[in-house]
Amino acid sequence: MDGRGRDSRPATFRRERLRHVDIIRSVLAPMRVGVDDWQGASFLVRGPTGAVEIVDNLFDLWRKAETLSGHRLDPLADGPAGDAS
Repeated sequence: MDGRGRDSRPATFRRERLRHVDIIRSVLAPMRVGVDDWQGASFLVRGPTGAVEIVDNLFDLWRKAETLSGHRLDPLADGPAGDAS
């Protein structure tokens, strides 16, 4: 474990990162926004028109997903994609 309570083994890190990406995908799928891991350091965010952005963290990922989808996304709202209005 590293000093932040995370397992520092590469295989475990990769497995956890992919698990997080799967969760993010399931939240954003109704908005037709796709997400992929990029070399374990960044995320590729794909909009419904095929536009792709590279982001470094979840905060930026969420902002780009809103921009690319054209919808405000609220992860705390009811439903899988939040506020899709």
